[in-house]
Amino acid sequence: MTYFEIDPEVLFLARDSGYFTFLKDSQAKMRYVLGDARLTLEKEPDHSFDFLVLDAFSSDAIPTHLLTLEALKMYERKLAPGGVIAFHISNRYLQLEQVLAITALKAGMVCYENTDSPIGDEEAEGKTQSKWALLVRDRADRDRMWRPMHWNDITIAPTAKPWTDDYVNLLGSFAPED
Repeated sequence: MTYFEIDPEVLFLARDSGYFTFLKDSQAKMRYVLGDARLTLEKEPDHSFDFLVLDAFSSDAIPTHLLTLEALKMYERKLAPGGVIAFHISNRYLQLEQVLAITALKAGMVCYENTDSPIGDEEAEGKTQSKWALLVRDRADRDRMWRPMHWNDITIAPTAKPWTDDYVNLLGSFAPED
């Protein structure tokens, strides 16, 4: 498992602080890469990852450069055949699934969404709702890996434009207030 992290303090907290034990206790062979994930992942060999998880979008200031057409094309190159990309896209202010769907389409991929909500006692135990997007090269890749979960198609508005390194439309992604 390769863990990409931009902030050395976050890696310290996750691995060495004693507050969290998942990384320390993992039986997986762990490798840690510090730096901007888009830049450091670019240096990795093509077709070398079965599964990429991007979890950088829940704060108020999202790193839009991780959602551009150029970034998605690079992620796709890094995927092994049958590989999957999962984006944790929970955000208080933005709806990112349509942006990801149109940008993925232009990158030659298909995007699906899912909302994972707490059930039973999970909310009392601290679980909160999260939104996810799944990118695959074709539907068979999704169906082979994710049979237990239901991934929804995303309707793309005719006015939607993919984000690129030269074009990002944050205003078009604002979520309506509840």
